[in-house]
Amino acid sequence: MSETYQLQRREMLRQIMLLAGASATASVSFSALATAAKGTENYFNAPVLDILSAVADTIVPATDTPGALDAEVPARLDALMLHWAAPETRNMLAGALDRIDLAAKAATGAHFEALSPDARKTFLIKHEKAAMEPAPPPADAQQDGNPFKNAKTYVADNGYQRLKELIVRLYYVSEIGMTLELVYEHVPGAWVPSLEITPGMRPYVSRGLM
Repeated sequence: MSETYQLQRREMLRQIMLLAGASATASVSFSALATAAKGTENYFNAPVLDILSAVADTIVPATDTPGALDAEVPARLDALMLHWAAPETRNMLAGALDRIDLAAKAATGAHFEALSPDARKTFLIKHEKAAMEPAPPPADAQQDGNPFKNAKTYVADNGYQRLKELIVRLYYVSEIGMTLELVYEHVPGAWVPSLEITPGMRPYVSRGLM
């Protein structure tokens, strides 16, 4: 495995830990996260883990490549909440999952995880559209006086935004995401001015992935 690959993975892990609000990220490795995910203790209870699994499976389903469940994303996100996440992040994600389930129950009469995959997708598309509507920053948001520095976008449901971002990042930092969903090509390589796009081609992993 190349040094560049390892650096990219390490950088994505650092970003994941920052999203989780962890205070220390330097010593975190994906193996540590995987080990924590396989522990006997969970942060979310079984019903919430069921909702999380259904959401992760809807956002990154298995197609011709494995999906979020194959990459154990729910367990790893749960491990983040248990071992590294800040209380604010835990509350944000738990609230987002609760709102998804309550909205699904109100709209369909069934809990989100009980819906068929197609029904989950249809519901989540509508839910996400409303959740990701731009919103003004909260009254307690920190302002540094420079609108161009570390600009943060606020949406109607910041918890859902954080939840989706963590699910996607955890998938792409996994071995499955990095080796089966993405393609790594060493650079520099041959210059190809015109490349035919075929159905079997995969996106390329790069430092700009996330």
